Amino acid sequence: MAAVMTATPSDSIADLTRDIAAARADLQGRRDQLTADYDERLAALTALHEQLEAGALERRAVELRVRQIVHERTGVATATRAGRTTIGMNVAPPTRATTASAMPTTRPQLSLALAEAALQRALHAVDLRLSALAVRRVPKAELAEVKLEVWVLLHLRRGLELPPGASSDPVLLGYLCDGAERAVTAVADLEAGGAGRIQRLVELTRAAAAPLVAVGGSPEGVKDHLLRAKAQATSGSPSEQQAAVAELCLAMPRLAQELERRFAAETQSLLEEALRA
Repeated sequence: MAAVMTATPSDSIADLTRDIAAARADLQGRRDQLTADYDERLAALTALHEQLEAGALERRAVELRVRQIVHERTGVATATRAGRTTIGMNVAPPTRATTASAMPTTRPQLSLALAEAALQRALHAVDLRLSALAVRRVPKAELAEVKLEVWVLLHLRRGLELPPGASSDPVLLGYLCDGAERAVTAVADLEAGGAGRIQRLVELTRAAAAPLVAVGGSPEGVKDHLLRAKAQATSGSPSEQQAAVAELCLAMPRLAQELERRFAAETQSLLEEALRA
C-alpha cells in the first residue's frame, strides 16, 4: 500500500516564499514598465512643446496630441486592472467558459465614415446640453457654475471636430471614436447631477488646462485650485463638493485668458464670445 505524502509546515513556508518572490518580481517589472511609459510621455510632451515654439505644428494638432498623450492607456494599466498576479502560484487551468469570456470583443472595422458618425453623435449630445444651459434660468449665485459648465463643454466640443484632411489611419480613427464615446458619457454624467457631475466638471476643467500644462504655461495659482477641487470632489461631502465647484469657478477665468493668449482661435462661436462678457 502506497504511503500517503503529507505537506510539512516547512514545505508550505517554502511555497509561500516562492510565491512572494514571484509576486515581488512581477510587481517590480510592472513598476519599471509604468515608469518607462510615463518617461516616454513626458519626452513626447517636451518634443511637442519644442515643435509648437518653433511654429512647426498648428494649434489643432497640438491639442489632439496632448489629449492623446494625457489620456492614453497603457498595457501595464490594463494588466493591473485585470487582477493580481498568478506567477509562481498554482492555479486551475482555464475552463471553456473563462476562455470565451477572455476573448476580445469584435470591434467594427474602423473607417473615416464611422469616426464621423461617432463624432456627430457626440456633438449632438453636447449641443443639446449647451442649448439647455443657455436658456435655463437660475439664481444669480449659480450663474458662475453654469458658465463653468458651458465653458468646459465648449472645450469638449472643440475636441470633437474632425481635423481637416483627416486620414484613415486606424490609430487616429480609434482615438476619435474613443473620444466621442467619452464625450457622450461625460454629458450624461453632467445631466445626471450629484457627485458624478461635480467630479466630471473637475475632470473636464483639468482636460481643458492640459495644453497649458504641456507647454508649462499654467497661470499662477490655477494648479492649486485644480488640486483642491479634485480632492474636495472625491470627499463625498456635499459641502466639500460645492467647495470644489467654487475652486473651479475661480480657476476658469484665468485659464480661459491664458488659453486665449497662447492658443487664440481664428473663429469664435457666439457662446464663446458671450462668456467673455
